Order: sequence, then C-alpha cells, then structure tokens
Amino acid sequence: MPCRLCSLFVVLAFFLGAMPTESSERLDAYDDREAYEVFGAMLASSDSSMNRESFVIQKETDGSTNSCVEPDKASARIIGDAITDYARKNTKRWELEQKFVIDKPYHLITHEEYQGLFSRNGGGWKTFYQAYPQSGGIVKFSAVGFNHAKTIAMVRMDTDCGSLCGGGTYHLLQKKNGKWQPLKWNGRCCAWAS
Repeated sequence: MPCRLCSLFVVLAFFLGAMPTESSERLDAYDDREAYEVFGAMLASSDSSMNRESFVIQKETDGSTNSCVEPDKASARIIGDAITDYARKNTKRWELEQKFVIDKPYHLITHEEYQGLFSRNGGGWKTFYQAYPQSGGIVKFSAVGFNHAKTIAMVRMDTDCGSLCGGGTYHLLQKKNGKWQPLKWNGRCCAWAS
C-alpha cells in the first residue's frame, strides 16, 4: 500500500508540475496588420506630449471585456461594431509581435520581465529607467476592436511611468486618407491617472 501511495504522489507531482502557470501561459500571436497601425498612431500621439526616444511595450495585451465606453445613440451607430469586436477580442490575452508601425526604436518585454525590474537589487523605477532610459515608462495595449470595414477602431492604452505617474483610457479612432486619427463621438468614457 505505501508503494502505491508513493506512486500516486509521483504521478500527481508530475501532472501538477506540467500544469501551466500564469508566467508560462502560452498566448496566441497577435497578427493583425491594421491593429499595429492603430498602435503606431497611438504611440505617435503620446510621443508628441512625452518626447520619448524609444518605447517599452508590454508584450501581452492587457484588455478587459468590460469597457466603460457608453456612446449616445447617434455615436453607437458609428462605433457600436468596434465596441462589440473589442469585447470579443479581449476575452483572452494575446502576444504582441515586432510589427509596430513607428519611427522610433521599441522594446517588447513580458509582464514578468517588467515585474522583475522592480524586484532586482532593490528595484523600482530607477532600475527600470537604467534599463530603458528615455522611454517614458511602459505602454500597455488591449487588443483592437474594429468595425466590419476596419475604418473605426477601439483600443485601450495605459502608460506607467513612475510611482505617481501614469494613466490610461479607451480610444476611438477612424481611418481617413489611409491614416488612423482620433474619432469625435458623444457619450461617456472613463480614464485613470496618477
């Protein structure tokens, strides 16, 4: 009987060791050319206010299906499909790839690598900025929701840049003359800042 019990523990330990953890979660590659153009437009607009030399971007998408975007009836006819697609795409996390359409250098780092900078040698933002000077912090994106024609997009973008520095919100964009631009719409949306 004790041998069977030992065998059971060995088998149980093998299966528990083989189970994926959050840090070893395998994500599907995010392979949507239009989404990377949206990301590029968002980075360009944030760059104009922060004057960054490079970008640090979290490799995993960071979205939620529960957005706080509440358009009025007229705007809902324009952006409703993008909101629905946003919720569908963000039911899971995706792995971003080196496909960003931007003029400046950028680094993709995992959430685990990011957290590691804060636990290494006392860590903190000083360690982060030693590793990524002039980056302006880390940028996190959701997956992008589109309307059927891919002319309207919804994305969440958050930036962490210090202990009391950061912010984020949802953005609605429209493709005009081949470029993604902020879309004017009516309704309510939430944002955070520190």
